[in-house]
Amino acid sequence: MKRILTAGHVTLIFLGFLSSEVLAQAPAPDAPPLIFPIPQEMALRSTRLEINSSVEILVPEAAPAHDFFLARILAVDLTDRFRAPIKVRAVSQLPDKGSFIVLGSVSNPLVQKMLDRGDLRLAAGATAPEGYLLDVDKQIALVAGSDDPGAFYGVQSLRQLIRRDAKGTYLSGVRIKDFPYKPFRGVKLFLPGRDHIPFFKRFVSDFMALYKYNKLILEMNAGMRLARHPELNEGWIELGRNLNDTRRDRPLGPGA
Repeated sequence: MKRILTAGHVTLIFLGFLSSEVLAQAPAPDAPPLIFPIPQEMALRSTRLEINSSVEILVPEAAPAHDFFLARILAVDLTDRFRAPIKVRAVSQLPDKGSFIVLGSVSNPLVQKMLDRGDLRLAAGATAPEGYLLDVDKQIALVAGSDDPGAFYGVQSLRQLIRRDAKGTYLSGVRIKDFPYKPFRGVKLFLPGRDHIPFFKRFVSDFMALYKYNKLILEMNAGMRLARHPELNEGWIELGRNLNDTRRDRPLGPGA
């Protein structure tokens, strides 16, 4: 059975390869980090946080599942895309020295301590729903979300700051205060076939999540085989035949 790649399939495949290649390459000199959507406020730094075996992602002891979820997202991305494995460690206090990464909402005690230590405050925009502060220098990286969704979107921006050059993997130095431009940011898709489920999952995690879309609109019909509900396929075929027999499947033509 032949499978036909539509223009839409080709576009999505191209976007997937493009995003992977762009994220993995170091930017041109003096080029700003590539973050989409463009943050509300962004200040670039000349420093960078080198990702090596001494850097860890810190989570609080007895951390909620969401904090571990954020840590795993970043750890998996660094390992799979950039060959830079990183450990996740639970701590009760922040280290006095060394390099580390802290991710979470303001309810995370480590995030709050980082804000206090750096005399950082969430600006008006960053305290909005889904807002976040992202701060990266040569020693630490901090994502402080106003809420759990804000922390999640901050991690997606942090993922876009990951670079790799001849010296190794690093995070571009930057300070960002951001919140969504629009509350509804959706993508509409047809229901994927069974063979396309793996690609669909990667599309959600590596495109929709990465670029902060928050709604998925699925058009549901019986245009594909539904083994558990053959009555839907029967109805869909009957509809198609009816439209064809009554000529309602195409325009009547000029002068009609």
